[in-house]
Parts: sequence; structure tokens; C-alpha cells
Amino acid sequence: MKTYHLSPTELGWKLTLEGFDDPVETYPDHTKADALSRSIDIITSTSAAASLRIHRTDGTFEEERTYPRAADPVASVG
Repeated sequence: MKTYHLSPTELGWKLTLEGFDDPVETYPDHTKADALSRSIDIITSTSAAASLRIHRTDGTFEEERTYPRAADPVASVG
């Protein structure tokens, strides 16, 4: 499963694929919510399962989401 990171930059946000330096996409002057929405669109446009690690504005880890949800290895019933 591929792991992506949505993290802050000086100009906005960037989506990177774990293990690579170059961003998949950059979101200068976008809100976190807008960058997150666009990142989810990119990740779900492929048929492969992927994990998205979302970071806070200070760069620390906030949460992880798996797409599609059925691919989440720790999915809960409730």
C-alpha cells in the first residue's frame, strides 16, 4: 500500500509519496481543507489502496486515513 503525506510548506501545502522528495502536487495559498480535498481526489483516482498521513500546520502528525476504507487493516465496526 502506498503512503502519502499532506504536509505544510511556507506557501501552503504539499502532497508527497513516502520515499520520494518531489511532491506529487503542491497547493500554494490553499487552505488545509482545500488541499486535503484535492489530495483525496488524487489518491482515490487510482484503483490501488493508499494511506494518507495528514500533518498539522506545525508539521506534526495529526491523523491517518486509508482509501478505499475497505483496505484499512485496523478498520473498526463502529
